[in-house]
Amino acid sequence: MTDKIDTVATSFWSGEALPMEGCKRRLLWLWVLLGGMALLLLLFRTVVAKAYAPLEDEVWGWFLPHIIPTLALMIGVLVMDDRRRADTEAEAKPPHMASGMLFRLAYGLSALYLGLILSLVLYEIWSEDGMMALTKGMAYFTTAIQGLIAALLGAFYTRK
Repeated sequence: MTDKIDTVATSFWSGEALPMEGCKRRLLWLWVLLGGMALLLLLFRTVVAKAYAPLEDEVWGWFLPHIIPTLALMIGVLVMDDRRRADTEAEAKPPHMASGMLFRLAYGLSALYLGLILSLVLYEIWSEDGMMALTKGMAYFTTAIQGLIAALLGAFYTRK
């Protein structure tokens, strides 16, 4: 068991291939945890604290496109993988491997991006500026990172 863990840890830092299934799940957990924390904070501040009134539509219109498309892609891929696995369960195949480099880039850039989104939500709590004033200054940066993440995830998920 320890050899298997050491192999996965070593291959994560080197350029070796990694088990695709585990990589997909790690990426999904990162997006669910950090994106979910930002979602819950925004939900609390919208419903309970009424912090964004009367700009709730603008705040949610900014937030949802930054998180939901990527989560939908990841969940869709996982559902398709589960269906494919159920159809071919009788066949014994070697595990599908992922590029360690693509995974590390996608994971690192996703962590940076989600950390930025979460930090904007958290900073707004103590800032005198409203949420929309903060996000307007970051729009080009967040959009650029989101585009890079989409390209990396596309390359990562379609790798054979």
